Amino acid sequence: MPTFTHLNSTDLAEWNGLAAGIKTAATNAAIRVLWSATGRQFSACTVISRPVQLPMYTSEAWMCPNPPWVPVHLDDDLWVNWPANIPMIDPTRVTLEGPVTSITSVTIANAVVSNTKYRLDQGTWLVRTDGDIWPLWQDTSLPGTDVTAFVVTYVQGLAPPAELLAAAGTYALEMSRAMAPSASTQCRLPSRAKTVTRQGITIDMVDPTLLLERGLTGLPDVDPIILALNPNRYIAPPRVLVPGRTARIVGA
Repeated sequence: MPTFTHLNSTDLAEWNGLAAGIKTAATNAAIRVLWSATGRQFSACTVISRPVQLPMYTSEAWMCPNPPWVPVHLDDDLWVNWPANIPMIDPTRVTLEGPVTSITSVTIANAVVSNTKYRLDQGTWLVRTDGDIWPLWQDTSLPGTDVTAFVVTYVQGLAPPAELLAAAGTYALEMSRAMAPSASTQCRLPSRAKTVTRQGITIDMVDPTLLLERGLTGLPDVDPIILALNPNRYIAPPRVLVPGRTARIVGA
């Protein structure tokens, strides 16, 4: 959410005195505009994952001509059939779709796993550290509260830096002034007028739609932050697409 503590006392009092509807609308607009202007790279959101290492079969024999399956002894109590042409995985590590900012909770069989029993490596790997292994298979058609369920809840994506949150607060204040004009304050957002003539002097104005197309707002205390965080004017974070693999879309 935008922050407002950097505002001077007059502007802060003005913001606090606004109607709740105006503040909500201005805040939402500021978040959307600056999220887009900074290349949509800052969008931390909660993800609930149901990890499955590989499809496993625990029968005594599994006849499958292609690929061949071989019995693998994982521990004293667990034998599984493993595809012979697939490398052995590390049952102490789970790959999470990142970047992962933090782990919120891990539950197995509807019981919370203490955060002292795992760690997060490189924003991707959830590593078990207590000598045990993660569940290798689960039926994801069952709810996350089922006794066989393995659920990882985590925060995915980059959190916006403090300077961007402050810039969003500044922009939200100006948006609120545009929505609810006041005689005592003047909105600093550029108007749509192309020229203004006063006392015989003509001033050329910048069209705000052109600024927005360039990912800028026209505010001198906001645009430098945008340019610093998105100097190449990306419209979205780069992605690597692998032919033959299905893309997964995660909602923000």
